[in-house]
Amino acid sequence: AVGLLDAWKMVYPTYQKQKLTYFSYEQGYMAILASVLAKANEKKYALSFFSGADLVAPFIRGITKVQLYVKDFADAERWKGDLGLEVVASGGNIELYVPYDDGVFYGTQTIDSAAVGNIPVVSNIQLYMDLFDNPSRGVEQAEHLREIKLKF
Repeated sequence: AVGLLDAWKMVYPTYQKQKLTYFSYEQGYMAILASVLAKANEKKYALSFFSGADLVAPFIRGITKVQLYVKDFADAERWKGDLGLEVVASGGNIELYVPYDDGVFYGTQTIDSAAVGNIPVVSNIQLYMDLFDNPSRGVEQAEHLREIKLKF
C-alpha cells in the first residue's frame, strides 16, 4: 500500500483550474463553516484540503478558509447564491472545487465538530492526495495525516 500511495501522489491531477475562489462576509472560519452547514440542504459536498484536515487530524494552525468539493459548476453557482459569496481573484476565504468525477466523494466520512455539528469530509486517502501538492505547508499536513490516520 505504501508504494502505491507514493506512486499515486506523484501523478495525481490537481484541481487548480477547477477551483473557484470567493469571499464570504461571514466573520471567521467557524462562522463560514456554520453557514455552509446551514445552507447545504440536499447539495452534495465534502470538505477537503486544510479545512477537512483541521477536522480529521489537526496540525496547521490558523486555518482561515473553508475548502470543499461540490458536485458540479451548477452547484457551485447555487452555493455562491445561497451563501452570498463574491468572486475574488485573491484573498478569498472560501474555495469551491469542482472534481472531474464523483471519485472524490467515495468514502466520505462524517466528522462531529463540537463547534458546528456533523460535517462531511472526504476520505483520508483523498484528503492526503489533496494536501500533498499544496504549496502552503500541504506536505507537512499530509504527512501528519498519514502518520495519525493512514498509519502506512
